[in-house]
Amino acid sequence: MTSSARTIYVEGGSGRGDRQARQAFAAFLRDPAGKRSPRITIAGPRSAAIKLFANDKSLNNGLLVDSEGPVGPGRNSVQHLEDCKEIRPGEAAVLDPNRVFLMVECMENWLIADMEGIAIASGNRNVQPEPAARRRTRANGNVEVIPKADAEAVVQASLPPEWSKGKRMELVRALSPEKVRSASAEADRLLSWLLPHRDY
Repeated sequence: MTSSARTIYVEGGSGRGDRQARQAFAAFLRDPAGKRSPRITIAGPRSAAIKLFANDKSLNNGLLVDSEGPVGPGRNSVQHLEDCKEIRPGEAAVLDPNRVFLMVECMENWLIADMEGIAIASGNRNVQPEPAARRRTRANGNVEVIPKADAEAVVQASLPPEWSKGKRMELVRALSPEKVRSASAEADRLLSWLLPHRDY
């Protein structure tokens, strides 16, 4: 199955800027040859994204939402959403955890994985993670251990004022898939699902 056949429902957006966000995620998730991208739907709040995904019966669709917190030991993506009361117990049975992916704990964690990329994209060449976040990521290279509040603070402090939270989705375009997947197991899982036998 090629990546061009996939559809990803992504949490976020509010109408204005959704086109840019859609293009940004399509660019980030494009295959290594740069020829194919999954179809991206910027789906609004997490509950709306989950509903759209659940109502789409195609096995070629996927869901990408923030975890909004640490994922419990041994819990898969659907079980985590159930733990967070985002889905009811009965709904969990019809959601395939192999096609549900989490940004742990939020999109900003992925941005931290490639601060050089967002520095170039935002025009701020002096972007640097704050020392606390640097220490956490240096320990094992895992950005998923950074709490959401810390990740958002790092990114907010590193960007010019005009880069509001909503506009940050556009920065995903500048991320190196190789850097993000090496720092986030969930990002690696998503990219592997899109391109199961090819490496970036």
